[in-house]
Amino acid sequence: MRGIVAAFMFLTTLPFPSMWQINKKDFANSVIFFPFVGLVVGTICAFAYSFMGSFSTGLMQAAVYLLFMCLITGALHIDGLGDTFDGICSFRPKERMLEIMKDSSIGTYGAVAIIIDLMIRFSIVQSMNSKLAFISIILAPVTAKAYIGLLIGVSRDAREGTGMGSMFMTYGKEKRAIIAMILGLLIVVCSLKIIFISAFILCIFPAVAFRGLVYKKISGMTGDTMGAANEIIEISFMVFVIIISKSFTM
Repeated sequence: MRGIVAAFMFLTTLPFPSMWQINKKDFANSVIFFPFVGLVVGTICAFAYSFMGSFSTGLMQAAVYLLFMCLITGALHIDGLGDTFDGICSFRPKERMLEIMKDSSIGTYGAVAIIIDLMIRFSIVQSMNSKLAFISIILAPVTAKAYIGLLIGVSRDAREGTGMGSMFMTYGKEKRAIIAMILGLLIVVCSLKIIFISAFILCIFPAVAFRGLVYKKISGMTGDTMGAANEIIEISFMVFVIIISKSFTM
């Protein structure tokens, strides 16, 4: 139970009673429940998207989806995306890249990455039919959170124990990664649609590619790069859904 609470406290802005005294071990164990948190976040965003469809066009629906996504997550992953690209695109030594990523201010590369992220999300959701968009909005965060669990399990801490990501990259991380991936896949399988199951599986490619890029730059992963991975995998999932759905209708 403490692991679930820790997962929601870390990944969302949803309120929880102060009675819960969460420690580092609870945060480490919370990785198992990341896909479930993604399911809750995605479901809230999907219903907000659907509700707006009763009053307005697809453009407003897509905008409301982005609004709720940012509100519920506190833009946590988007912030990580900006910090990551400010760092790895600076072409500085590893230590300097990590310093840049830790800086709370945003640079040009980070701002551009965030704008592109939001524009792609908006365009994808707006281009889908309502039913496909509704399910994709639910399952994209599930998929991304499952793969974050996987990345935590197979990565080393670039900050060597001094960063936020170090809470999760502890002993037993491999086991937690496997459980997170299984839970994420089971949730997606419940859709009973080969489109979404296939998109989930295909997301292994952008996840591995992004990890490889980050490793070349800073020899490990951080909390910021995990947030960036979340954004990249969510978008990749939706792109794969569009591509596969188009293939089935040809």
